[in-house]
Amino acid sequence: MKEHVIGFRVDWNEYQEIERQAEQRGEEVSEWCRNLALSEARKPFGLTASERILLEEIAVLRTMLGVLLKRILSPEEMNELRENVNQYYEEYGRQVLEKRSAKGSEGTPEGAVEETLERV
Repeated sequence: MKEHVIGFRVDWNEYQEIERQAEQRGEEVSEWCRNLALSEARKPFGLTASERILLEEIAVLRTMLGVLLKRILSPEEMNELRENVNQYYEEYGRQVLEKRSAKGSEGTPEGAVEETLERV
């Protein structure tokens, strides 16, 4: 049973944007807002979607640069590295956040990158 109410005001343009998003998902405006708020609240780190994308991009570039600085890669190794970071994209971002929050992480995809390079 839902006992609490959360309300906020938006201007007409903002409401139209929200309404359009809700319609695209087949939801009522209040349902869409509730689902979005709960989805964001359940994420372990309070980042916006844009912040999360930037963090993941930086983490991937950081990983690739770290590998590239260790040695020169052949074109095949570079393609394999790209495939690896595409596969573990979100994981790299999550690891950066965990390290910054002093939680640490296990089972890093960096190990997967190194394994990939060792096989080549």
